[in-house]
Amino acid sequence: MKYGVLGALTVTGSEPLVLRPRERSIVALLVINRNHVLSTSRIVDELWSSQPPESANNLVQQYVSRIRGQLRDRGDDAAAESLRTCGPGYLLSCDDADLDSARFESMLDDARDALAKRRHEAAVRLLSDGLHMWRGAPFLDVQGMPTVAAEACRLEEQRLRAIEERLDAELALGRHTGLVSELTALVAIHPFRERLRGRLMLALYRSGRQAEALEQYRGTRRMMMSELGVEPGYELRRLQEAILNSAPNLNAPESVVARWPVPAQLPSCIGDFTGRSREVAHGCEVLRGDRRPGRRRSLPVLKLVGKPGVGKTTLAVRIAHQVRRDFPDGQLFIDLEGLGPRPLEPSYVLERFLRTLGVPAADLPGDVEERRECFLSLTADRHLLLVLDNCADEAQIRPLLPGSAGCAVIITGRQSLAGLEGARHLVVEPLGPEEAVELLSRVSGHEPAVSETRTAAEVVRLCRYVPLAIRIAGSMLAVSPAATLDGVAGRLRTAPLDELAIGDLSMRSSIRLSYERLDSRAQRAFRRLALLQTSHFADWICAAVTGEDITYAGRLLDHLAQHHLLESVRVPGGHVRYFFDGILRAFALERAHVEEPADVRHAVGAIGARPVTWSGPSDRAPAHVLNPVL
Repeated sequence: MKYGVLGALTVTGSEPLVLRPRERSIVALLVINRNHVLSTSRIVDELWSSQPPESANNLVQQYVSRIRGQLRDRGDDAAAESLRTCGPGYLLSCDDADLDSARFESMLDDARDALAKRRHEAAVRLLSDGLHMWRGAPFLDVQGMPTVAAEACRLEEQRLRAIEERLDAELALGRHTGLVSELTALVAIHPFRERLRGRLMLALYRSGRQAEALEQYRGTRRMMMSELGVEPGYELRRLQEAILNSAPNLNAPESVVARWPVPAQLPSCIGDFTGRSREVAHGCEVLRGDRRPGRRRSLPVLKLVGKPGVGKTTLAVRIAHQVRRDFPDGQLFIDLEGLGPRPLEPSYVLERFLRTLGVPAADLPGDVEERRECFLSLTADRHLLLVLDNCADEAQIRPLLPGSAGCAVIITGRQSLAGLEGARHLVVEPLGPEEAVELLSRVSGHEPAVSETRTAAEVVRLCRYVPLAIRIAGSMLAVSPAATLDGVAGRLRTAPLDELAIGDLSMRSSIRLSYERLDSRAQRAFRRLALLQTSHFADWICAAVTGEDITYAGRLLDHLAQHHLLESVRVPGGHVRYFFDGILRAFALERAHVEEPADVRHAVGAIGARPVTWSGPSDRAPAHVLNPVL
């Protein structure tokens, strides 16, 4: 349940709640006192002041019951349970992340921390984002209660302070000229806020308008003497003297370049991104965590792993764009080329990062350890998001992780990276059937007619619901006037790897990158297992077709599964069986016919022809299978 008080009161679950005036008032009180018991007598005093009706307690109970009823009617049972009766009153359980004013104040704390460290660009972003959360005066549609009025005044003061601090940060960045009109309007609305008056005088002076700056002071003094009978404060008087004397310390910074560069390296999101709502939400939750000062204890690291073409990078970029405003010091993106013949060395990646973050080439440390130490120092107080795409292994990743818990990292790769400490693991699966058809329609620009629905479903099934394969099939339909769903489906049945290639997109090339990263023994197992006629197999089958002992054969199968070249399933008895995805098996068969001699292919086929229960639950192989024939 989400609560909004920076404007009219809103309560939103699966859909917004429609509250009556008294119900809004009670919700406002509960939100202000969230996670603490609010007594019924206190609610009565706030609602009716000194003249409550005799049935006041019963009325409060009815109002709360109606609020809970709305939640339950919308299917939000968990939200209804968050508002419960506790002893003599009521308790609303509400995380700070679910209340807009708490999120706003958390951003203020982060911004003030950035200002203290002279990271003005980061402070401007945080404060601007926080101020954009405001929809109007706090608790706009809740009146007549002292507690709510006091909280509204407190929040409004926080808003004005946030505006003043943002203006200070922008002035420090040399943006005085563009601030004059905004400051003029703010001074008209808040004529007695001397800090705003001072900032307007300073912006005018730095814009070469010294006379207007001094006139601002004179007008302020006349107003304050006339209406309040007092002189302007010491700070404003001192600023006026400094402007009169053209004090050098008033000059704008010589360079308006921020002290710390703010990288923005994220690739653009693809326009036809489809589905993945749960994965995106989970990824955002992992990366954001609890961002309140002092709450986060460790660096959030999200690993996206999965088979070739499943859309790991696309999902990583989508998640990164969703959370980028939470990382105002910038976003770094790099393809580590982990599947290529020469994955990028950590030393080279650190050099690129350090130069992006403002370290001159002449000051770059020489070796990887010194570069890592420099990188840790630079990121210690920053809120940076790193996307490390297409990684090779844990050794490539570890030196690239920042040291600050305020940063976050997204990693993509085809192997599990199980040795990476503290990372949250998300296996990116193929799309669901409906999402897959939707993606096919978006890419092709063609919504299947009713008569084509079954054929479209067949096309995405033959693509194994893998986004890259679906994208290729959809692109063929889009660019070729003669292409039809029936034709694509027919070619996918007979020659899937030939069909799934267009331009620089190719399922064969994508799978080959993973295959070529395997050692020779794993490649051999991958090829020969595809020659079997059985759908599932265990370690002793692998031992039979490769000539390895059973223990090592089991390791080979696990290794292939960790690289997402095989699937695995647990069967009754707790044993594990492995099997091929259809497109991966087609590639493995291609390699087998190129790289395996005919007699080996015949021998594996002979094993497959023997009366062995290949996918049975027992892990004890028949004797003739344990004697390798290869």
